[in-house]
Amino acid sequence: MIGIAIDQAQANLAELVLRASRGEIILITQSGHPMAKLVPADESTQRSLSQELALQTLRGIRSRSRLAPGETIKVRIQEGRK
Repeated sequence: MIGIAIDQAQANLAELVLRASRGEIILITQSGHPMAKLVPADESTQRSLSQELALQTLRGIRSRSRLAPGETIKVRIQEGRK
């Protein structure tokens, strides 16, 4: 585990995230006091993130695909076949 001041962490965030993804634990400090810990994401976290992104995509598609008043799914299907 390494300790790094918050201003240095801010300036080198991309490098620190890469190091954490490789298994290193980084302790971020402010005035010498621990403030946060950067740790590698475990497999379940990565899976959860992928699932959440997929759900957000589907919700976006669904919100753009609302039927107009009086419109039916059958009409939409027929229009799609033209």
